[in-house]
Amino acid sequence: MTLSLDGRSVFQVRLCMPEVGAWFADVSLDTSATVEVPSGRVTLDLRGERFLGTVHPEASGRFGARVVARVVGGGDGWGREVDGQHFQSDAGVLLSTVVRTTAAAAGESVGEVAEAGLGPDFVRVAGPAGRVLAGRAWYVDDLGVTQVKARTATAAPEGALVADYDPRTRIASVLSSELVRPGWTFSDTRFATPLVVRDVETVLDASGQRCTAWCSPVPGSPLSSALRATILELSGAVYLRTYRYRVYTRAGDRLNLQIVTPSSGVPDVLPADILPGLPGMRAEVQLGTEVLVVFAEGDPRLPRVIAWEGPRGERWEPERIEIHATKKVAVGGGGVPVVLGGAAWFQAVTAALGALGQPVTAPPPAMSEKLEAE
Repeated sequence: MTLSLDGRSVFQVRLCMPEVGAWFADVSLDTSATVEVPSGRVTLDLRGERFLGTVHPEASGRFGARVVARVVGGGDGWGREVDGQHFQSDAGVLLSTVVRTTAAAAGESVGEVAEAGLGPDFVRVAGPAGRVLAGRAWYVDDLGVTQVKARTATAAPEGALVADYDPRTRIASVLSSELVRPGWTFSDTRFATPLVVRDVETVLDASGQRCTAWCSPVPGSPLSSALRATILELSGAVYLRTYRYRVYTRAGDRLNLQIVTPSSGVPDVLPADILPGLPGMRAEVQLGTEVLVVFAEGDPRLPRVIAWEGPRGERWEPERIEIHATKKVAVGGGGVPVVLGGAAWFQAVTAALGALGQPVTAPPPAMSEKLEAE
């Protein structure tokens, strides 16, 4: 069987299939059969196995007699820029809604979605469409359809053989008459544990096919994980994010915090200073209150609490609030009724005056001289 792209003869294909993400193929065309660089949607035939994708123009072109095309699975749309959009539903925004809406904007089609609730609000920031899939299992199948779920692990077919394997890098050379797929599992007395193929690179030409597989006994792409770790290490991007923590003890005017999502790689913070957002304010929040922490200027030495949960949170009311000013704290204004606190004695005074038809215009003398109701 031959190699072809939309019926045009191909003399070499380098096919990369990651465990997570879209497959792509670098195709070298036979220039005796074509003079134009392919574009748009195409069909790649790899000795009887059909792949539907789109030519990525920035990685395709011609130099002399050489014509190359990069074909990306599906519509090559997950890297396309899309506008920001706010998804809102009090019943809870569904992952499928966000993914399918974004796919339509990016020119992609979606098959199965492992459903998940995203809470009442989900904000898609303007940028690459694929951001909505970050941190989730997904892949583009042979027919160019995005599947938002984990790949199924299957035993490698009879006849497929691991010819060589380096336990340090977990890279294997695989011999097979079929295209090697992520999820293939090899069990062999030569291995301490079964090898599961995560990422695959296959080169096909007139001499046959040569396959390199990145393997791991646990889910996760070794190749992309190594690249991601390198980027984070060089950029320090891990410190540029905002993280959710829970208060588990107070330490004076600081808080001892526990990370909500340990898998983020960010540790507990013991203790953290508070930037309340309102000058002169001090609060004693309930234990277990969820707060947001940033690393000021991306500096790991400067964790700061900048916000806490609102009225829909279980512990949104603090145990105590203090407001300080050097001259005066004015509450209300313009004749607007003011309720000061919920102490029993003040509630009783308010009720008594209300029964007499008298509005409460000022707090009792026992309150601070710096507090004024206008």
